[in-house]
Amino acid sequence: MSVLNARESRACWHLRWTSAALVLGLLTGCALIGGKPVTYTTYDLRPDRESPSDSPVDWQLLIATPVAAGPLADARIAVRGIDGGYGVLRGARWSEPANALLATTLVRAFEDSGRVRAVARVGSGVRGDRLLLSELRAFESVRSPTGSRASISVALKLVRMDSGEVIASRTFSAQGEDSAEDIGSIVRGFEQAVAAIAGEILEWTLSSQPGASAPQ
Repeated sequence: MSVLNARESRACWHLRWTSAALVLGLLTGCALIGGKPVTYTTYDLRPDRESPSDSPVDWQLLIATPVAAGPLADARIAVRGIDGGYGVLRGARWSEPANALLATTLVRAFEDSGRVRAVARVGSGVRGDRLLLSELRAFESVRSPTGSRASISVALKLVRMDSGEVIASRTFSAQGEDSAEDIGSIVRGFEQAVAAIAGEILEWTLSSQPGASAPQ
């Protein structure tokens, strides 16, 4: 290697190292804005359980995590402002991303009802006769001039596993009242909304039969 090439090589290495150190310094600085790291309180959703039934259907259900994008696939609690813009609640987050949290809540609702022979998440190793696919479209605390409310919306498809037939499809929406000033009230608003939507999804899933018109 020539002397000139060696110097160029050392110069390039030094430039790359300096750039990497600068980026790392900027990232570290962002994490420490205000002089201390941000801490979070984690919240779960535990709506009231339905009383178990003694007559379960004779098929098994798999529930897929809803498809979601942006804040709907994040553990931070999404807020839609009066201007329609998205934000998040500072210092609070869900126990898992919003779409995964809804899937967990649905599994619990079906299990607690006792009305399905077996229910599990996709990937659990359990074999299913039917599959519940979904797209999460809203999972947010919505601000308006007249108040604040939790809003959940999800589009579902119930699929027969052996043939891939779509048995039924429908979009569900629910709301729960909350107070924009109180995180406890916001979480309770989400619990009201998720309890309502889980109950509707449960009844719709169990009453939808292959080859028949799904209830609306």
